[in-house]
Amino acid sequence: MTTALAPLGRDLKVMGLVGTAHAASHFFHLVLPPLFPLLRAEFDLSYAALGLLTTLFYGASGIAQTIAGFLVDRFGARRILLGGLILLSVSVMGYGLATEFWMLLVLSVLAGLGNDLRAACERFASGRGCRLAFDEIWYSPPVRFDAGCIAAVQGAADSLGFANRPITSGAGHDAVYVSKVAPTAMIFIPCKDGISHNEIEDATPEHLAAGCDVLVNAMVACADGEA
Repeated sequence: MTTALAPLGRDLKVMGLVGTAHAASHFFHLVLPPLFPLLRAEFDLSYAALGLLTTLFYGASGIAQTIAGFLVDRFGARRILLGGLILLSVSVMGYGLATEFWMLLVLSVLAGLGNDLRAACERFASGRGCRLAFDEIWYSPPVRFDAGCIAAVQGAADSLGFANRPITSGAGHDAVYVSKVAPTAMIFIPCKDGISHNEIEDATPEHLAAGCDVLVNAMVACADGEA
């Protein structure tokens, strides 16, 4: 009985540690973006500037992949795994203490370095007779909207005197699926503090009316063959 339970106990220990590290890694992936509206107001920044934080995080994490492999070979998987979790945790706590934007940039780089736990998890598991696999279970490919529809929307906004620019959206809108069967584009209007898809989303009647005006004019242009 003791012999039979020993491998199970070992496996549970490995799965618990690796699972905790992996879950913590994904948590830290998403801990910063929801705070963007607050950080934007606190530091008077644009969303483009705040996007640099996540860029640095993932950039540092990608660069550190190879480095982590060497460190695991030299110092052992357990130390690198725990060290990465500590670095991630300390960096995120530092976000709350930052008083300048450059501090957030530095902390994002450190968090990215600490996030590179994959090599440590794999080595830790293999050293205990377990196989560890990271599988992508869902992926939504990017969609490029119809150039004619985009031109019609931009032309309508220009003719109405509304400031506009093309943007990239990561949200899974219905238009993504409509674009598979018909030419499609989207019109976005400003929301208070940049918050959308949320209960506190707030758009002014003026911006709503402007979006409708652009839509109608774009539809008329397409119907007349101007786009």
